[in-house]
Amino acid sequence: MAHGRRALSEEEAEQLIWAGGDKMMGWAFERAGGPLPDHEADAALTVFLDDYGNNCTVETRFFPGALEAIDTLLSQECRVALCTNKRTSLTRRVLDGLNAGHLFEPVVCGDTVATRKPEPEMIHHILDHHGIDRSESVMVGDSFADVDAAKAAGVTSIAVSHGYSVKPVHELGADAVIDHFDALVPALSKIAG
Repeated sequence: MAHGRRALSEEEAEQLIWAGGDKMMGWAFERAGGPLPDHEADAALTVFLDDYGNNCTVETRFFPGALEAIDTLLSQECRVALCTNKRTSLTRRVLDGLNAGHLFEPVVCGDTVATRKPEPEMIHHILDHHGIDRSESVMVGDSFADVDAAKAAGVTSIAVSHGYSVKPVHELGADAVIDHFDALVPALSKIAG
């Protein structure tokens, strides 16, 4: 319990993960008993981000099959970009901790552009600033923010059925749904037709 609010259950907390630290903290306090005054909310966010930054790779792992799928795509001369609502400094810590920074180019984070997913600006930035053809691009994600951003950007989407979606993944409206990353490359081949 912090700031006179109850602790959220693990299930309640998981429903907020997709949003990014600042929104996640605001919603968490609202659900736990009410929003904090601005000065307390800012201080709580700073504590949260410091703690997360110091521990962001403690239990962070790639989903099973994800690295193999990325390796296959890279071997086929595909570009694999990363589009995350997470801040750049935290994203770099995670990538460095996983020894995975070399896998993704470009990397666009929540503080790279003015808006975050589900707005399409991050995807537009990837496509427009890195010479990537929209018609050959696919957004892979696990939440409505990913699928909605792809739709708004005019990009095909594949949703993975595991992750942190607050809504059943099959209801997100993605162009395809996969249950394991072993199915990613075949799904991309099918989409490419």
